[in-house]
Amino acid sequence: MNGFPCLVIRGICDYADSHKNKQWQAYAAGTAAAYAKEVLSVIPAAEVAHSRTAEETSRETSGRVTRQTYYIPFSKNRYFVRRKDELGVLKQRLMVDHDCQKTSIVGLGGTGKTQVAVQFAYMVKETWPEYSIFWMPALSMESFEQACADVAKALHIPLAAGEGAMLVLDNADDADILFGTGQLKGIVDYLPESEEGLVVYTTRTLEVAVSLTRGDVMELRAMDRQDAEDFLEKSLIRKDLLCNGATTTELLDELTYLPLAIAQAAAYLNINSMSITKYLRLRRNTEQDIISLMSREFRDGTRYRGSANAVATTWVVSFSQVQARDAAAADLLASMSCIESKAIPRSLLLIVQSEERMEDAMGTLCGYSFLAKRETNKREEREEAVAQAEAEEECFDMHRLVHLATRIWTIKYGNAAEVIEKAVRHTANVFPSDDYANRAVWRAYLPHVLRLLGNKLDSDREKKSELCLLVGQCLQVDGGIREAVKWLEECCWVRGRLNEDDSNRLALQHELGCSSPSTFCR
Repeated sequence: MNGFPCLVIRGICDYADSHKNKQWQAYAAGTAAAYAKEVLSVIPAAEVAHSRTAEETSRETSGRVTRQTYYIPFSKNRYFVRRKDELGVLKQRLMVDHDCQKTSIVGLGGTGKTQVAVQFAYMVKETWPEYSIFWMPALSMESFEQACADVAKALHIPLAAGEGAMLVLDNADDADILFGTGQLKGIVDYLPESEEGLVVYTTRTLEVAVSLTRGDVMELRAMDRQDAEDFLEKSLIRKDLLCNGATTTELLDELTYLPLAIAQAAAYLNINSMSITKYLRLRRNTEQDIISLMSREFRDGTRYRGSANAVATTWVVSFSQVQARDAAAADLLASMSCIESKAIPRSLLLIVQSEERMEDAMGTLCGYSFLAKRETNKREEREEAVAQAEAEEECFDMHRLVHLATRIWTIKYGNAAEVIEKAVRHTANVFPSDDYANRAVWRAYLPHVLRLLGNKLDSDREKKSELCLLVGQCLQVDGGIREAVKWLEECCWVRGRLNEDDSNRLALQHELGCSSPSTFCR
């Protein structure tokens, strides 16, 4: 067909293995003949001899079309601030050293992975104009197919020698969509392999990043202080709100330097003409206030249409993925939302099946950046040196905003009461006795247990009273008499329905008498 000017009209009846019917063949041929006759009535056969071949038309068109093609669905973000180190890593790795063709940007949702990729795409466009650039979202197979159609419209010709192309595959989070399931192919099966092609992936999970690019992974963390201050200043209408440096730092600390949280707070301040001091007071008022603030959606042109912009909901997709792929990790995540977010001892964590499954579950949560092994600064090291030396136990930190978002998730999409009851039962079983040899362990546990017991939802009365008693006994040994009495009285209240001669009730009255002679069970 390329060399001989012709038009082929075929009558097809068996267009799929599932649609075969011999009776259709005659009708298919007849329909093709009818269409051929109709075409000849419009285009005389004599004119075909004077028509150009497809090869001639393609050669003429290719001379007019610019070889570099760009498809980036986002405008350059004028609110973007530096990220100099991260952009430098991408530039050095892909454009200078040429030591790899694929790299992944991995990080917690809301850290700005997409915006870093957008900025890098425009950097390549401006600095290396010989590269074509294409952007495809991996939110779903449907969004990927739509992006392929959009790119096909933009792409007119194959790359010539000396030219290159860069593909950005954004939101590559779902392993099933990426790699396929069973007989169904995934997105990666449709990506071409070429020495002239570069691929940048953005993903929330380390497991996917390693599967896609092995060791060529760049972890994107929260902003540093200077970048965060610059981003907040660019986002605020009233720049005078930043006149108090201490208050600004306090706000950024509260927002954990997370770009999405900063953008959400700035939008709220702009809309409500509110001072930073008042906003901080509102965040610290009640848990319901902070839940309301974090759940508030706002318009953001730098994100995909229909995506969740509120901090409280941006991780719901990730939570759901964890729940679907690793139920043990989801149970761990939910139970940790009931305790403090920092310095969580490994032995306090909910036990899930075998040690191997526990490791897998922890790996899943760390891979999503929900959890991280605890790193202490110098001051904390000095304060905790004795306790750590005695306990010698691995501890974990949970991102503070993820911690709150998980609580919101368990309330809205799960069974918060069941989660708390399970956590109370487990903690009562692992909490140590008041033997002084266990002092380092109970000191590490106490902040978490007190947070758990302070929850208002109902839980197992017997286990809760048992836990209150253990806490009171340990506080008594540790010299915290006033606090000890409080929790022993709480235990007494829970056990108030027991008979007066019940051994547990008598033991509790003895503990209260030892703690404070003036206090007794009524």
